[in-house]
Amino acid sequence: MPDAAAIADTKLGLTLLNQSRLKDAIAAFDRALARDAAIAVAHNGRAIALSSLGRREDALVGFERALALDRNFFGAHFNRALILVDVGRFADAHAAFDAALALKPDFVPALAGRGSLMLNLGGAAAAAADFDRARALDGETAEIARDRGMALIALGRLDEAHASFERATRLDPKMSEAWFNRAMGFLTRGQLREGWPDYERRLALPPLMLRVRPFAQPRYRHDMDVAGKTVLLHAEQGIGDTIQFARYVPLIRARGARVMLEVQAPLVDLLGPFADAVVAQGAPLPPFDLHCPLPSLPLAFNTALADISGAPYLAVDSSRADRWRTRLGVKTKRRVGIVWRGSAAHGNDRNRSLTLDLLAPLFDRPGIEFFALQKDVSPAEAEMLSRHSVTTLDAVIADFADTAAIAMQLDLIITVDTSVAHLGGALGVLTWILIPYVPDWRWMLNRADSPWYASVRLFRQGTLGAWGAVISDLRTALTP
Repeated sequence: MPDAAAIADTKLGLTLLNQSRLKDAIAAFDRALARDAAIAVAHNGRAIALSSLGRREDALVGFERALALDRNFFGAHFNRALILVDVGRFADAHAAFDAALALKPDFVPALAGRGSLMLNLGGAAAAAADFDRARALDGETAEIARDRGMALIALGRLDEAHASFERATRLDPKMSEAWFNRAMGFLTRGQLREGWPDYERRLALPPLMLRVRPFAQPRYRHDMDVAGKTVLLHAEQGIGDTIQFARYVPLIRARGARVMLEVQAPLVDLLGPFADAVVAQGAPLPPFDLHCPLPSLPLAFNTALADISGAPYLAVDSSRADRWRTRLGVKTKRRVGIVWRGSAAHGNDRNRSLTLDLLAPLFDRPGIEFFALQKDVSPAEAEMLSRHSVTTLDAVIADFADTAAIAMQLDLIITVDTSVAHLGGALGVLTWILIPYVPDWRWMLNRADSPWYASVRLFRQGTLGAWGAVISDLRTALTP
């Protein structure tokens, strides 16, 4: 027979929990469990309160005690799944969502939660299925529309994704992530002027919101009279983005402004001759009159496709070029540089980067000398490169000025979508870029060229995750 006082304290705990009186709720649940430790509802309620107080590991213990008493306790399965996601135990979280949905297949929050988990784990098809079922059951929330759009992007269903983001912005006009993803759809289609305004929403999203610079000086606009003024252009995202948007420096200087760049330290020497002053990120800034994040310059200039010049705009210091010409020696074969992976911190790195062995079929092409421009080559990669007589340079490349000087000695660069792709294009070096099935917005859709860089050729995946055909096309294209 259940203890009456324990039942009363459990009910009190649930009432206090609903009132967000978390510590009082825990005290009530503790009294109940001291009288009767077999009340699963009390364990679950106490765990919910602990979770709300940030005590996630203690909360997990509580949910597991509730489930030990009642394996069919739907709420404990669902609540446990949410905490397991928070603590990074993703496989366990998936199993917990499955257990919850086995009990209540039509519970929309569980479908949405499992869909979001699968999306983050790369299971876009399963995620889209969960979001579709959630929509069919309960209509569409802004969150489901947003997350479904992300799953559809990963599946390459870009038109449907764009429509999903459009719905999310209508359902919640304050959802910056949906507006930003809507911008990605416009930009990927080449509808640049439609996309740039919403692209600014990136600055309201983590982690970029942490990089917003609270300068007192006004933001640069193209309609300003900037003659005689100093404009600070500051890097915001990756090195490739900095190189791409540095193309606007000459346009601003042509209007009579003095341009100061604040960029990543490895770019300082490369961009030094390009602007009036270049400062490494983190160093003190000299006085300036106006500022603009580099990725916001396309909006400032209201850039359309027809406005973009693909002509090269970077150059290499002559002394550094001479040094690397001497170091590489007399050229006797066609020279090709390779890069097979980007930064692991990039949100889409699992789709854009390769393992080195995938490039191995290229290395037997006759009459070609290969150079690895890759930084941080692993011992296993170095051994493979050595077996294929590929020259490794990572130990002697100090910065991007060195990489640029080497690039100018090459006939071709073959690279994944990373900073060297932008460097090759900005220098006017023939550059072949391996593009994943779902491309970054700047490479757009269904084209083998790039408006941003005239010297670039794009080799696109035809199927999600399938690089074999791309490598085969590269191998054919390398044939003399």
